[in-house]
Amino acid sequence: MATICVLNAGSSTLKSAVDDVANAAGGPLLTTAASKLPAYTIPTDEALTIARHTASLI
Repeated sequence: MATICVLNAGSSTLKSAVDDVANAAGGPLLTTAASKLPAYTIPTDEALTIARHTASLI
């Protein structure tokens, strides 16, 4: 299972600041309390998703 998070560190548009300790630990919350927009990790299983989509086509 992979975890994907896309956040531009220090983004002035999103007004978010990455919490380096939480990010290194894998979250789930990756931004500081001062961030206006929180960023979380979302657990994913790409292989299972691809398999399900492929099976639906067969």
